[in-house]
Amino acid sequence: MKICIDAGHGGKDPGAVAFDLKEKDANLDIALKIQDILKRSQFEVYMTRKEDITLPLYERADIINAQNCDICISIHNNGAVKEEAFGSEVIYPAGSSKGKELGELILDNLGKLGLKKRRVFNRLNSKGKDYYYIIRNVNALSIIIEGAFVTNKKDNELLKNDEFRTKMANAISQGIIKFTQKYFNKPQKHWAEDNFQRLKDENLVYGEHDLNSNITWGEFATVIARLLDKEKN
Repeated sequence: MKICIDAGHGGKDPGAVAFDLKEKDANLDIALKIQDILKRSQFEVYMTRKEDITLPLYERADIINAQNCDICISIHNNGAVKEEAFGSEVIYPAGSSKGKELGELILDNLGKLGLKKRRVFNRLNSKGKDYYYIIRNVNALSIIIEGAFVTNKKDNELLKNDEFRTKMANAISQGIIKFTQKYFNKPQKHWAEDNFQRLKDENLVYGEHDLNSNITWGEFATVIARLLDKEKN
């Protein structure tokens, strides 16, 4: 299946700007990280932009539709007049139960990172159609993720941190993977599965483990000690 990752804003359109951070830059970095994760999990991934270029909404929609993507994930980060606003939101197409479910999976994962889970919602315009252009004009199931608030000092500091942006990308990717496993009936291979199998083949780890779970320092030390012992022999 094909997934389109749309990095919001770009070029002459910086998006929200605060505390020396432009939303367009955080959006692009997170989107590129998602692309890498999904490709390692055997997805076909297409990006609307891979660099800092100006890309009007109608061009984004045309690009996505031309690729016949199954799902479109538009990556944004939020902004507000009041600095107090913080946390994550996901917008889905009105009337789409699958869109809502995908949004909830992703928001739950972002919440596990310590981000406030604000809401999963849809919004209509005066004509009763979806308010957001990408959702309204893209043929594929499309959602918009507002990862954190650029205008909130705490959220902003998180967005400036490369390690945290990687965690955000992984949280979003795992939500996508779980959703596609349910609805597209094509189990996706974990990006680290081959590496884990090599460790098992070399008797450095034993049994089955969740490849997305954290390990303790004790477990890490045990694997390293086994590796050192193996090298000595």
